[in-house]
Amino acid sequence: LINYSIRETDTKKYSKMTTTQGSRVKLPEPKENEETLDPEADPRKMRRVIAEDPGWNVPSVPVLKDLCIQQIISSFTEHPILYELPLETQQLVLNALDVNLPLSITANLITDEAYWERCCRAKEHWQPCDPTDRNGSWKRLFFERHMQDLLENCKPEKEDVEMDAEDGILATAALAAPFVESLQLEQLLAPTEVDIEQVNMDIDEDDDPEDTTEGADHIDLTNTIRKLSSLKHLSVTFGVKDCGMDFKWSMFGMTAGDCGRFSRCIRDYANLTSLSVTRSLLSDGKCRSLCYFLMNNKTLKNLDLSHNMIQDRGARALAKLLNGNSVIENLDIHDNKIRKDGCKALGKALSKNTPLRTINLRLNRMDDDGGRTFFEGIRNNSAITSINVSANGLGETTMAALCAYVGKTESLCHIDISCNDFGSELGFKFLDALDGNGVLKTMDMRLAKFEKETEYQINVILNNNLKKMKV
Repeated sequence: LINYSIRETDTKKYSKMTTTQGSRVKLPEPKENEETLDPEADPRKMRRVIAEDPGWNVPSVPVLKDLCIQQIISSFTEHPILYELPLETQQLVLNALDVNLPLSITANLITDEAYWERCCRAKEHWQPCDPTDRNGSWKRLFFERHMQDLLENCKPEKEDVEMDAEDGILATAALAAPFVESLQLEQLLAPTEVDIEQVNMDIDEDDDPEDTTEGADHIDLTNTIRKLSSLKHLSVTFGVKDCGMDFKWSMFGMTAGDCGRFSRCIRDYANLTSLSVTRSLLSDGKCRSLCYFLMNNKTLKNLDLSHNMIQDRGARALAKLLNGNSVIENLDIHDNKIRKDGCKALGKALSKNTPLRTINLRLNRMDDDGGRTFFEGIRNNSAITSINVSANGLGETTMAALCAYVGKTESLCHIDISCNDFGSELGFKFLDALDGNGVLKTMDMRLAKFEKETEYQINVILNNNLKKMKV
């Protein structure tokens, strides 16, 4: 009798939840944010299993290991624990760490490349970023680009604060020192809170731009570069990118103060193998100062002073540098204002074998006499492998000296004489001089006004030389 009354009560209780005969029982959902004190008001709470709900599950107690990992990640800044953990746990922690953790913690602790790749890809203005030219190291890429950002955006009027702060540029440079091998500064900001007289850019070609009014100095790179003990390649542009409507001439160009500090900094730094100072309005006086401090340098092999305002006096200083104790192998001074006297000085400096292997004089103002004196000077040089004298207004007398050099050289592998108005007759002369040359393998003669047949025969000789080299 008791069992019958229990079954009868249950039947009455659930009869209201059945819609039609044979249909599935539908349990009422509890209302949101409604606390039910009576379990019978929410039938879901009266059952151990709700089979008809695919998203239902019994709340489980978190695993202690997971709780520990979460605690390690959340307190990593205060208590950085990583390599004390098992390898599997280390990877879980690294995958979950924030990419904005202080570098004072992560720089020397984390070596995992996947973490540093996440750090690089989190910087939108770095994209696309590729570590191929950095031996595949994402960590090196991150620190080199990070140092570049700090220095390019440092304002001269706030230099002391940004340099000497607890997490400032000098502190970051000390942390980045083992990883930064190349530093490319595409801009250096000029002071904005001082009234600087506009630089007169209508400079006469015979005047030294150094005599014109200059703006205030940029930030001093000396202490930063000295901190970067592994730095081998340095490229600097003393100018501003994307200035837009705020353009002023005072934003561009290396000042005398900049040149003095920078030159002394390079002199005292012993590991540099490549130096580039481009698009910085480098004049003769500043070029001479830079060459003076590089005179006893025994490590610099690549020097790029292109897109500047170097004239004959600066070229003579470079010639003195090459003729001294220099170990420079590649010199790029294209797009300057070097004329006959400067070319003569460079040719004389290279009249005997020096460590120099390539020289780029493209887009200067050599003219026919300057080209002649240059090639006459290097006639006995048997070390140079590449020469570029394109777009220099060269002519007949230059071709005569060039033919004499090409017929004698045993080292020249590439030459660029494009964009010079030589003409068809001088093309025939060059072909005759090249007939006995077995080392020249590539040549750029576009817009030199050689005849098509002459160009074809020259290319045949060059291809034969190239095949001999491969054999």
